Amino acid sequence: MKEGVDNQSTAAAISAYLQQRGAHRWGSMWQAQLAALEEEYGSPGVSAETGCGASTILLSRLSLKHTAFCYDDRGHENSSVDFVRKAPVFDASRVQFCFGPTQLTLRTFEFDEKLDFVLLDGPHAFPFPELEYYFIYPHLKSGAILAVDDVHIPTLFNLYRFLREDDMFSFVRKVENIAIFRRTERPTFDPLGDGWDIQAYNRRRFPLLGLDDRIARYVPKWINHLTPPAWRAAVRAMLLRSRS
Repeated sequence: MKEGVDNQSTAAAISAYLQQRGAHRWGSMWQAQLAALEEEYGSPGVSAETGCGASTILLSRLSLKHTAFCYDDRGHENSSVDFVRKAPVFDASRVQFCFGPTQLTLRTFEFDEKLDFVLLDGPHAFPFPELEYYFIYPHLKSGAILAVDDVHIPTLFNLYRFLREDDMFSFVRKVENIAIFRRTERPTFDPLGDGWDIQAYNRRRFPLLGLDDRIARYVPKWINHLTPPAWRAAVRAMLLRSRS
């Protein structure tokens, strides 16, 4: 139980606030996702997130120090920042807002402490989730939680698939559309280097072949020679249709 949240968990208290007030302009996490983050966080630490909403309220209660990288949308209808600030359980004393596009603010922000928890929930268009990840991952300490929201969106799903196979992370669980990972003890991948060939995601897929090449890998040459070209063309067309 968190101090000042009576007989409810923080996630339950935020859920009650959501049910009473409704979601803000960017939507909101609901109790199942918030409860999962609350359960996985562990001891209070230093956290950061891209985006702003119910998770900001949660992290204001769970963290000793939290930074929210988001737009200052006060003045807009159903502002997400106002939604956070007006929540009865929001602890403003622990939260620093860094307003502006995360494409710019993360690049220039000076992290003076390693991070125990990070939530990526900023702009979802390519390549912005990867850009946020790039500026954040070197600051994660071993054992830290990295959560990625909205992995049902293809651009976020791409990042999710990469993290599922990366040696720096172990997959914890997926709750609705949020995926939760834990930083392993593996050394931090050099953010100023290359080394694409040591990343598990690349090792397992290299080289990427065309459809004909992939079929040929599994079909003995003698069978290929005996198959009429029209049949081979029909099989290729069928496979291409199944992928579209």
